[in-house]
Amino acid sequence: MQDKDENGVWGLTHAGACEMRGRVTTASDTALLLTVPQAAELLQISCDLAYQLVARGELPHIRLGMAGRVIRVPRFGLEQWIAREAGVPAARDGPPARGSAALGGLICVTH
Repeated sequence: MQDKDENGVWGLTHAGACEMRGRVTTASDTALLLTVPQAAELLQISCDLAYQLVARGELPHIRLGMAGRVIRVPRFGLEQWIAREAGVPAARDGPPARGSAALGGLICVTH
C-alpha cells in the first residue's frame, strides 16, 4: 500500500511495508540496518508489534531523513536487545566480527 507523506512524496505506509514483508529482501545477510518489517521477520513477530516497540522506545532504532520518517533498526542493536531481553550475561563489548552469522552469534552479543 502506498500513500503520500506530508510533503506529497509517495512511499509505503507502515501497513504497506508490512504487507510486503514476505517479499522483503536485503542485499546481504550482514546488512547493518534493517527495516522494521525485516526486524519483525527476524524476531518472528508482527509488523504492528515491531512498530509499537519502536514507538515505545523499546526496540533500538534510528530515524533518518529530514522529518525522521525513515526508521531503521541497527542489526547489532537488535542482537544486543535480544540478548538483554533473554537475560544473556555480558560476554564482550563491540559488534560481532564481520562475517559472523547474522543473529546466529546471538549468545555472544551483549550490551
